[in-house]
Amino acid sequence: MLCRLPLGVLAGIGLLAPVSGSAIAMPQPQPRPDPTPVAFETFGEGLATSNAPWRKNRVYFAAGPEQTRRWSRYISTSDRSRLSALNFSRFGVLAIFFAGRNGYEELSVKAMQSQADALFADVLALPFCWRCSGPAPNAARSGWGSYVLVTMKRGELQSPVPGRLYVRQLPRPDPTAPLSSEEVIIGGHNTTPVPVADWELRATYGTWHPDEQNRIFYASTPSQTNAWKYHVYDTRETRKALDQNFSRYGLLAIFLNRSAASSSIDGVYLRGSHTLNVVLRAPPPLPPLVSECQPLGDPCVAVSVGVPGPQYLLVAIRKDSLAGAVKRLYISELG
Repeated sequence: MLCRLPLGVLAGIGLLAPVSGSAIAMPQPQPRPDPTPVAFETFGEGLATSNAPWRKNRVYFAAGPEQTRRWSRYISTSDRSRLSALNFSRFGVLAIFFAGRNGYEELSVKAMQSQADALFADVLALPFCWRCSGPAPNAARSGWGSYVLVTMKRGELQSPVPGRLYVRQLPRPDPTAPLSSEEVIIGGHNTTPVPVADWELRATYGTWHPDEQNRIFYASTPSQTNAWKYHVYDTRETRKALDQNFSRYGLLAIFLNRSAASSSIDGVYLRGSHTLNVVLRAPPPLPPLVSECQPLGDPCVAVSVGVPGPQYLLVAIRKDSLAGAVKRLYISELG
């Protein structure tokens, strides 16, 4: 049943009432500001520690030291120390973590944009040995993945504390494209000359290092040898290497497992500005068993040649032959 209401009732409930005078202003949606480029600097990069709890890539923004606690335990000690000294009243930190057991040859931020409360980062992620034409060489790298930290002035962001973070992964270059002068394939069919660091083997000896994998460390200062120097023996050559002039030389410590023992260093190559690749040449095969037979026909005794045990190598690197601070290390093995 339909009923007709008086016009006054309709006006009272705001359905048909005419509006006299100026019109009622309705709220208009505000246009989003245009994105603006953000100047940034790479603050740190490297392998994330193997105890990182995440299964997928992660991105965080920190506007204060307390906001780094969720992820700072998974970065290197040196980057964590530098992070504690950062002036957060002026700078913010974007922390990007990419999962991958062998890490990445390159994980870098190429561009950043700010738009309202959002921050966008364009990232190039090149997995380990992404150019290899054959099987990837054995790498003394294992862990959760890699990370990169970038800083920017918070005053240059449209929102000093972005509420939304976006990582846009850039496409990889063509792996078949010609190599630049800073790249090399180890273990594939093509090898391009690359810059070589000025290096010298200072000491080598057996070690009781129990790790089953090859390990490599770089020390730029004497204090950075504390992480591994208790795994080397107190020989004259070792003491001399540890007491070198660290203002001119860095020190590589390479720990080889039993299968790689007696390998020789083929070269120490620069890969980009912050990466060293130590190429090892496998030792020759062991000689066959030697039989010692007595002249009167007694049973022969087979004498087996001892298999070398794990060993370490200490290698001095002239710092003025490097392109920048060493942040990433690789070991590659040639047959």
